[in-house]
Amino acid sequence: MNRYITYIVIYLVGGLLGWIWESLLGTIDPCGDTLNKQLDLCLPFLNIYGLGAVLLLLISRIFSTYNIFLLSFISALLLAILECILGSLSKSINGFAKWNYVNQYTLPLCDGFVALQPFLLWFFFSFLFFLIARQQYP
Repeated sequence: MNRYITYIVIYLVGGLLGWIWESLLGTIDPCGDTLNKQLDLCLPFLNIYGLGAVLLLLISRIFSTYNIFLLSFISALLLAILECILGSLSKSINGFAKWNYVNQYTLPLCDGFVALQPFLLWFFFSFLFFLIARQQYP
């Protein structure tokens, strides 16, 4: 498959799986995220998960020889930073926070957009992603 098509498919699958995950948790609007609403679309898709999946694929290709645990930790850090940036950007655009982890162990720099539990979940999902990616794209 063409590399660019692979990234597009990973973006779409990641956004859809993110929407399914957030729907199971009961934390998302059925029409997806802010970008979908600004474009007047009602899609089962979350852009942050699509971007995260593309970031993971890039990391898995660039650092393919690294230890999978180290890659998962670095990826969890990068995804937490992405969550912090997009959470802050969303708050500045919308005037309110679309999500926050106030009742959890939050990091002090991100206004409650990043916490320990989601970080550990990012680590776990990154690890699974790398296991699959290494089999699909050796």
